[in-house]
Amino acid sequence: MAIFFTSAHQKIEVEDKPFGKGGEGSVHKIISPAFLKDCCLKLYADKYKTSERQSKIEFMVKNKPSKLSSTVYMLCWPNEIVFDNIGQFVGFLLPLAWPNSVKLYSLCLPDKDTPNPAWLSRFTRQTSQGKASRLKLIVNIASAIHSVHSFNKYVFVDMKPENILVTEEAKIAIIDLDSIQIAENKQVQFNAQVATPEYSPPEAINPKENYIPVNWDRFSMAIIFYKLLFGIHPFTASFKGSYEQITTPQEAIKNGLFVNGYKWSYVAILPPPHGNFKNIDMKLQDLFKLAFDNGLIRADLRPAAENWGKIVYDMVNTKITSTVFLSSEIENVLKNRIRQIKGLL
Repeated sequence: MAIFFTSAHQKIEVEDKPFGKGGEGSVHKIISPAFLKDCCLKLYADKYKTSERQSKIEFMVKNKPSKLSSTVYMLCWPNEIVFDNIGQFVGFLLPLAWPNSVKLYSLCLPDKDTPNPAWLSRFTRQTSQGKASRLKLIVNIASAIHSVHSFNKYVFVDMKPENILVTEEAKIAIIDLDSIQIAENKQVQFNAQVATPEYSPPEAINPKENYIPVNWDRFSMAIIFYKLLFGIHPFTASFKGSYEQITTPQEAIKNGLFVNGYKWSYVAILPPPHGNFKNIDMKLQDLFKLAFDNGLIRADLRPAAENWGKIVYDMVNTKITSTVFLSSEIENVLKNRIRQIKGLL
């Protein structure tokens, strides 16, 4: 058991053994006080316990997006700075994600015959229920992203499936938010610290040293949605001609080689999952083409989270029957959330 304190001198007891670990630190469950049992502590490794990191977290605590959670999504946002017994900054409190969550990454792979946990079979791409459930995940994720983007200060930069958790009921939680970029009027106050190449746009630059516009996130988001629907990266294939030496998604991104885009003729071998692209609704196809084709030349053409949320929800609402497993409560929350999004268009 370890003991820490909030800025208001509230004593906090946490488990010594972390339940999660990353490159910057570890995450620990709270033992007491009881009113913080729905929170956890992110404890930074020593080299990240800096005054700059403390200032960034303090800014995030004081400047939260207006809608951090709903019945279907959660943003695991910092809510309190934490110190050790000599007053040194050590980390922050944040909400625990939904119980029994798994990383969205497991749903961005090809379907497995025996998924683990077993409830992931509810999302199989082989059934109408599974397809509908994946579309509803897109709506939930888009709603959470929209909530952050509409605050006009934050860009995720390192958005990827590993930073999104999902439950059996298709609730989602976005984690690792302290790596976010904070800027106002294109003036960076706190840089993002990292970006993952296979989710970064073709114009990618070093986020540690540069201002990153929201269009970067819109590209990353579209990749996540494509992998969620098809189980493969939208820039994964074998190429020919002047592109035959390209072997990685990030190289293909740099060259605008979206396999279902205007450079499709350079694809030598198309992995089978991409063939399902032609079977989805034309409105969905257009969103992906805007993100990966039109958005290659003009990044501002990439669809925003509210566009994805509105269009995909309308598709689900008009084409999918009540046999989908989501509860009527969640259906009503989705409808209310989309009305909010529509009001902002």
